[in-house]
Amino acid sequence: MKVTRVLVLAGLSSLLSACLATGSNGQSSTVGDATPAPVVAKSGKSANKFQLYVGSTTKGTVTNTTKKGKKTTSNTVKQDVAVNSGNVTYYTTGPVVSQEDVRTAFVAKTALDQPALALRLNDAGNARLNSALKQVKAATVLASMNDSVFSTVNSSGAKLEDGVLLLPMPTLLAARDAADLIRKNK
Repeated sequence: MKVTRVLVLAGLSSLLSACLATGSNGQSSTVGDATPAPVVAKSGKSANKFQLYVGSTTKGTVTNTTKKGKKTTSNTVKQDVAVNSGNVTYYTTGPVVSQEDVRTAFVAKTALDQPALALRLNDAGNARLNSALKQVKAATVLASMNDSVFSTVNSSGAKLEDGVLLLPMPTLLAARDAADLIRKNK
Protein backbone atom coordinates (compact mmCIF):
# COMPACT_ATOMS: atom_id res chain seq x y z
CA MET A 1 0.00 0.00 0.00
CA LYS A 2 2.77 2.45 0.95
CA VAL A 3 4.83 1.53 -2.11
CA THR A 4 1.87 2.20 -4.40
CA ARG A 5 1.27 5.57 -2.79
CA VAL A 6 4.92 6.52 -3.18
CA LEU A 7 4.94 5.51 -6.85
CA VAL A 8 1.73 7.44 -7.60
CA LEU A 9 3.03 10.56 -5.84
CA ALA A 10 6.39 10.29 -7.63
CA GLY A 11 4.62 9.98 -11.00
CA LEU A 12 2.36 12.97 -10.31
CA SER A 13 5.23 15.11 -9.14
CA SER A 14 7.26 14.31 -12.26
CA LEU A 15 4.28 15.20 -14.47
CA LEU A 16 3.76 18.44 -12.60
CA SER A 17 7.42 19.38 -12.87
CA ALA A 18 7.36 18.60 -16.61
CA CYS A 19 4.35 20.89 -17.06
CA LEU A 20 6.05 23.67 -15.13
CA ALA A 21 9.29 23.26 -17.10
CA THR A 22 7.54 23.50 -20.46
CA GLY A 23 5.11 26.23 -19.40
CA SER A 24 2.11 24.12 -20.34
CA ASN A 25 -1.23 24.77 -18.69
CA GLY A 26 -2.96 21.73 -20.15
CA GLN A 27 -4.39 23.65 -23.11
CA SER A 28 -2.70 23.68 -26.46
CA SER A 29 -2.23 27.16 -27.84
CA THR A 30 -0.74 27.51 -31.29
CA VAL A 31 -0.68 30.49 -33.58
CA GLY A 32 -1.79 29.51 -37.05
CA ASP A 33 -0.45 30.69 -40.36
CA ALA A 34 -3.50 32.93 -40.82
CA THR A 35 -2.51 35.33 -38.05
CA PRO A 36 -3.60 38.79 -39.16
CA ALA A 37 -1.32 41.80 -38.99
CA PRO A 38 -1.76 44.46 -36.30
CA VAL A 39 -3.64 47.67 -37.11
CA VAL A 40 -1.23 50.31 -38.41
CA ALA A 41 -2.33 53.93 -38.64
CA LYS A 42 -1.30 56.05 -41.61
CA SER A 43 -1.38 59.80 -41.94
CA GLY A 44 -2.85 61.68 -44.87
CA LYS A 45 -6.21 62.50 -46.41
CA SER A 46 -7.07 59.06 -47.78
CA ALA A 47 -5.39 57.11 -45.00
CA ASN A 48 -6.96 54.53 -42.70
CA LYS A 49 -9.42 53.13 -45.22
CA PHE A 50 -11.56 50.45 -43.54
CA GLN A 51 -13.18 47.61 -45.52
CA LEU A 52 -14.80 44.23 -44.85
CA TYR A 53 -14.36 41.37 -47.31
CA VAL A 54 -16.15 38.01 -47.44
CA GLY A 55 -14.04 35.32 -49.03
CA SER A 56 -12.86 31.75 -49.05
CA THR A 57 -9.56 29.99 -49.60
CA THR A 58 -10.72 28.58 -52.95
CA LYS A 59 -11.58 30.49 -56.10
CA GLY A 60 -15.16 30.27 -57.23
CA THR A 61 -18.10 32.25 -58.51
CA VAL A 62 -20.85 34.05 -56.65
CA THR A 63 -24.32 34.60 -58.09
CA ASN A 64 -25.86 37.93 -57.08
CA THR A 65 -29.62 38.30 -57.43
CA THR A 66 -31.36 41.64 -57.18
CA LYS A 67 -35.07 42.24 -57.18
CA LYS A 68 -36.68 45.48 -58.32
CA GLY A 69 -40.44 45.24 -58.16
CA LYS A 70 -41.46 42.17 -60.16
CA LYS A 71 -38.16 42.02 -62.04
CA THR A 72 -35.41 39.72 -60.76
CA THR A 73 -31.93 39.93 -62.25
CA SER A 74 -28.95 37.78 -61.47
CA ASN A 75 -25.32 38.03 -62.44
CA THR A 76 -22.34 35.83 -61.76
CA VAL A 77 -19.18 37.37 -60.33
CA LYS A 78 -15.83 35.60 -60.07
CA GLN A 79 -13.95 35.57 -56.79
CA ASP A 80 -10.66 36.80 -58.20
CA VAL A 81 -9.63 39.54 -55.78
CA ALA A 82 -6.86 38.08 -53.62
CA VAL A 83 -6.61 39.23 -49.99
CA ASN A 84 -3.71 37.99 -47.88
CA SER A 85 -3.92 37.32 -44.15
CA GLY A 86 -0.67 35.99 -42.80
CA ASN A 87 0.35 33.08 -45.06
CA VAL A 88 -3.24 32.38 -46.23
CA THR A 89 -4.74 33.87 -49.39
CA TYR A 90 -8.50 34.43 -49.50
CA TYR A 91 -10.39 35.05 -52.75
CA THR A 92 -13.19 37.59 -52.72
CA THR A 93 -15.35 39.59 -55.10
CA GLY A 94 -14.12 42.82 -53.53
CA PRO A 95 -15.08 44.88 -50.48
CA VAL A 96 -18.58 44.20 -49.16
CA VAL A 97 -18.72 46.84 -46.41
CA SER A 98 -16.85 50.13 -46.38
CA GLN A 99 -16.20 52.92 -43.90
CA GLU A 100 -19.49 54.64 -44.81
CA ASP A 101 -21.51 51.57 -43.73
CA VAL A 102 -20.22 51.68 -40.13
CA ARG A 103 -22.52 53.56 -37.75
CA THR A 104 -20.39 53.10 -34.64
CA ALA A 105 -17.23 51.26 -33.69
CA PHE A 106 -16.55 50.31 -30.10
CA VAL A 107 -14.72 47.83 -27.88
CA ALA A 108 -16.51 44.70 -26.69
CA LYS A 109 -15.89 41.12 -25.65
CA THR A 110 -16.98 37.94 -27.39
CA ALA A 111 -19.14 35.25 -25.78
CA LEU A 112 -15.88 33.50 -24.85
CA ASP A 113 -14.72 36.65 -22.99
CA GLN A 114 -12.08 37.54 -25.59
CA PRO A 115 -11.39 41.12 -26.75
CA ALA A 116 -13.21 42.25 -29.87
CA LEU A 117 -13.84 45.24 -32.09
CA ALA A 118 -17.60 45.72 -32.36
CA LEU A 119 -19.08 47.35 -35.47
CA ARG A 120 -22.68 48.50 -35.70
CA LEU A 121 -23.50 48.61 -39.41
CA ASN A 122 -26.23 50.55 -41.20
CA ASP A 123 -29.10 48.67 -42.88
CA ALA A 124 -27.46 48.62 -46.32
CA GLY A 125 -24.19 47.27 -44.89
CA ASN A 126 -26.07 44.60 -42.90
CA ALA A 127 -27.96 43.49 -46.00
CA ARG A 128 -24.80 43.26 -48.15
CA LEU A 129 -22.88 41.37 -45.45
CA ASN A 130 -25.70 38.86 -44.84
CA SER A 131 -26.13 38.34 -48.58
CA ALA A 132 -22.41 37.75 -49.09
CA LEU A 133 -22.27 35.30 -46.17
CA LYS A 134 -25.14 33.27 -47.67
CA GLN A 135 -23.54 33.15 -51.12
CA VAL A 136 -19.99 32.09 -50.19
CA LYS A 137 -19.55 28.57 -48.88
CA ALA A 138 -17.08 28.26 -45.98
CA ALA A 139 -16.91 32.04 -45.81
CA THR A 140 -14.47 34.08 -43.77
CA VAL A 141 -15.02 37.75 -42.95
CA LEU A 142 -11.80 39.74 -43.28
CA ALA A 143 -11.45 43.17 -41.69
CA SER A 144 -8.92 45.36 -43.49
CA MET A 145 -7.42 48.75 -42.70
CA ASN A 146 -4.98 50.34 -45.16
CA ASP A 147 -5.06 47.20 -47.34
CA SER A 148 -3.81 45.06 -44.44
CA VAL A 149 -6.04 42.43 -42.82
CA PHE A 150 -6.14 42.87 -39.04
CA SER A 151 -8.94 40.48 -38.04
CA THR A 152 -10.68 37.40 -39.44
CA VAL A 153 -13.80 35.59 -38.32
CA ASN A 154 -15.49 32.54 -39.87
CA SER A 155 -19.06 32.70 -41.15
CA SER A 156 -20.60 31.17 -38.02
CA GLY A 157 -18.89 33.80 -35.85
CA ALA A 158 -19.94 36.60 -38.21
CA LYS A 159 -23.64 36.31 -37.44
CA LEU A 160 -24.86 39.76 -36.50
CA GLU A 161 -26.25 40.08 -32.99
CA ASP A 162 -28.54 43.13 -32.85
CA GLY A 163 -26.81 44.50 -35.95
CA VAL A 164 -23.35 44.32 -34.34
CA LEU A 165 -20.45 42.41 -35.88
CA LEU A 166 -17.77 41.25 -33.43
CA LEU A 167 -14.25 40.99 -34.84
CA PRO A 168 -11.75 39.21 -32.56
CA MET A 169 -8.70 41.25 -31.61
CA PRO A 170 -5.48 40.28 -29.79
CA THR A 171 -6.01 42.79 -26.95
CA LEU A 172 -8.54 45.33 -25.74
CA LEU A 173 -6.01 48.08 -26.51
CA ALA A 174 -5.76 46.95 -30.14
CA ALA A 175 -9.56 46.95 -30.36
CA ARG A 176 -9.67 50.47 -28.89
CA ASP A 177 -7.07 51.75 -31.34
CA ALA A 178 -8.93 50.25 -34.31
CA ALA A 179 -12.24 51.70 -33.12
CA ASP A 180 -10.60 55.14 -32.71
CA LEU A 181 -9.22 55.01 -36.26
CA ILE A 182 -12.60 54.05 -37.70
CA ARG A 183 -14.41 56.78 -35.74
CA LYS A 184 -11.86 59.43 -36.77
CA ASN A 185 -12.51 58.82 -40.46
CA LYS A 186 -16.29 59.17 -40.25
